[in-house]
Amino acid sequence: MNYIFKEKRLSLKAKGMLCYAISLPDNWKFSKRGIMTSCTDKESSIETALRELEEHFYLKRERIRDKGKFNTLYTFYEVPYNLQTNGEKTTRRKTIRKKTIRLKHLQ
Repeated sequence: MNYIFKEKRLSLKAKGMLCYAISLPDNWKFSKRGIMTSCTDKESSIETALRELEEHFYLKRERIRDKGKFNTLYTFYEVPYNLQTNGEKTTRRKTIRKKTIRLKHLQ
């Protein structure tokens, strides 16, 4: 996870958001409101950090439809996914699906 701390293109807010998201337990129910309960940031600030992570390839957000309802699939990367090569196993990602965080190893 040290790569993120050397990243000069990201604000401290975005770096903190990435570290926070990756540190959450696998069974944590993800939501912007949930994050707001653990910090002083408002929803717009959290969205700004998420958007910044997305712009720099540390986050992928996908809208998925499940049983007639739309959810967002969040996948956080410790290293930008556009820099990863096939077969690289040193990078972890955390996927948030249906508001549940799961940690997976890239293969």
